Amino acid sequence: MPEKILKETKNLDGVSAASGYENLFHHLFDELRLLNLRLLRELRVRQRTNKVDRDTSGLFVSEEEVVSMLNSSLKTEPVYPDAPEIESINRMIEEVSKDIAQRLSNTDNANFPLLRLARTFGLMPLELDILIMALAPEIDKRYERVYAYFNDDLTKKAPSVGLVLDILSGNAGDKLTGWQFFAHNASLLHFNFICFTDTHEDGSSLNHRFMLDEHIKRFILGDNGLHASLSEIAQLYYPDRVVPDGSIQKDVKEKIIHLLSKKDKNIGRPVFWFYGKAKEEKEATALAICKEIDIPLLIADLEDIFFESDQRSVIKNLFREAALQSALVFLSGGDRLYGEDEKSELLKRTILRTINEISWITFIGADTLWMPEDTDGRYQWYPFEFKMPGYAERKRIWLNTLNGSKVSESDIDTISGRFNFSKSQIKNAVLYAKRFLNGDELTLDRIYNACSMQSNQRLSIYSAKVTPHYTWNDIVLPEDKMRQLREICNYIKHKHLVYFKWGFEKKLALGRGLNILFSGPSGTGKTMAADIIAKDLKLEMYKVDLSSVVSKYIGETEKNLGRVFKETSSGNAILFFDEADALFGKRSEVKDAHDRYANIEINYLLQKMEEHEGIVILATNLSKNIDDAFLRRIHFNVEFPFPDEKQRELIWRKIFPKEVPLSKDIDYRFFSERLKLAGGNIKNVALTAAFYAAEESSDIQMRQIVLAVKREYQKIGKTFVKADFEPYYEFME
Repeated sequence: MPEKILKETKNLDGVSAASGYENLFHHLFDELRLLNLRLLRELRVRQRTNKVDRDTSGLFVSEEEVVSMLNSSLKTEPVYPDAPEIESINRMIEEVSKDIAQRLSNTDNANFPLLRLARTFGLMPLELDILIMALAPEIDKRYERVYAYFNDDLTKKAPSVGLVLDILSGNAGDKLTGWQFFAHNASLLHFNFICFTDTHEDGSSLNHRFMLDEHIKRFILGDNGLHASLSEIAQLYYPDRVVPDGSIQKDVKEKIIHLLSKKDKNIGRPVFWFYGKAKEEKEATALAICKEIDIPLLIADLEDIFFESDQRSVIKNLFREAALQSALVFLSGGDRLYGEDEKSELLKRTILRTINEISWITFIGADTLWMPEDTDGRYQWYPFEFKMPGYAERKRIWLNTLNGSKVSESDIDTISGRFNFSKSQIKNAVLYAKRFLNGDELTLDRIYNACSMQSNQRLSIYSAKVTPHYTWNDIVLPEDKMRQLREICNYIKHKHLVYFKWGFEKKLALGRGLNILFSGPSGTGKTMAADIIAKDLKLEMYKVDLSSVVSKYIGETEKNLGRVFKETSSGNAILFFDEADALFGKRSEVKDAHDRYANIEINYLLQKMEEHEGIVILATNLSKNIDDAFLRRIHFNVEFPFPDEKQRELIWRKIFPKEVPLSKDIDYRFFSERLKLAGGNIKNVALTAAFYAAEESSDIQMRQIVLAVKREYQKIGKTFVKADFEPYYEFME
């Protein structure tokens, strides 16, 4: 970059003062000329007052070297040592200053970064001069030796506060005024334009040296890239590159455009709070507004900022970047602002304070309506709700988006009722379903698969995705229990008819989800039943990891549960809580603070279950421990009994795949009569026996199954009696 500047600033002698600057480098060159004159004047002042006292026994920068360097780029006759007096230099400073001012008045300086910086942040002329002093060594390394000369130390190569006040202030009063620009709450330091390099050293603050922020340096020299700390959490969208999105809420866009176009400018610093579950529509609407008013939009997620180690710096850099780029700010994840923990409170204070200091227009996306308690008139809060489309609207969007496909209207009815999707989610699902067709027909299965892809990947933090593969033929249960499981599937399949066409949705105040309880001993088929339901309904299933949800820290369990329910609120996946006794036990009597907060967590879970739009399956081994408040919110309660003899025999006969080489001597009646094992244990025995047979390169025989039973008994701590295994006991030996 310095080489480019030197190249750009050649042959400037013939440029008329009346003409404007051709580019930012011409302007910077003249600013450096002015800086050189001021430094020369300070040198003469110090010579007159005998302030220069050097130890010549070591390395140092000579006066001759400083003068030579400063004179080399002035485009004037050398000032030292032949110039008469300081008055001569003052006249030259005045002439160059007027020349710069005249050229700037004839220049369209909208694209001059230094001047944009001054205009955006309200910088005073002296503050711009300070920035030029800090920028000089970045353009020409010789300035480091000049500053080292004035600092009387070859290792101190940055300008000092004292040098600034000496060369830029005319008298003692001006110096006192100049001090304010180095206060911590002044723009230069508050917005991190400069930073001190040696505040840890002892001595007068006049000796403190400063340097230019790396990003500000790049900005002044014409680099419009984002700050390094924002590269992973923010993205800048330019209006000419924004593709119109049909997902925008036109009424919200029109209201905001009208508000911004009012001649009455007393609208403060507007903050538009976009709340509701239609996440993509919020961002698309903000982008459409920016395209309409021809302003870039800087988008970031407060979830990402929340986990940064230094929230303050990231937020300040974010809004500073928006100001530098003349962009508006859109922040998703606004729900983080009204959390009760200390970190959320810090995030809220920092965001609101920074909006007041620097933001022009800010958009914040969140799930629910919220307003800060007191804005003090510093900014105006404008809430706008982004509602998810209802069933009829969803069906219309599906029909329009699938226009031309052979998907029947009855299937679209089912999809519209099952998935509580926004307009953009529907479009994304169809786009994904069509992506790999290669001339094939768009099928219902492809659409279901595409809908399942809408699940947020963050759900994997608290759960494991389960790919369903069991069918109705794989499970063995009493006839009534099988009928209950099919009723569950029919409930979901006909949800659109009952709720939306027959009007039952108008009778329900809360969510239209489905809460299911599976209870019974371990290994009786609860997990398999959940798998079968997911496969039958063509939904993904997420098995929630309770160890990652339940936290010993007060309030954390509620937040984790909130995230889990949020990610499946559209109904595109099943939430399966296995061995959920830790969450769904009876609420305890409040004896201490821990009991109180434990009950709060349970009440929160009850609330989320009532509001949920999707499917929740809770599995427990101890149904007697279930709280009555939970049972009132359960739509289906399926008790999985321990299999009787007839059911055990059926499980034994079904457990081996058709491809397995199975000996004809398998005595299924013996296993079902003598071995009281649940389906899960039988599965383990069959698998172990298969590995024994594979090791021996033989069919699966009674000998291997009996030995596998022995290992299973040992694992579960069950004793085996010789009489129970006759006539096959010898296989155990």
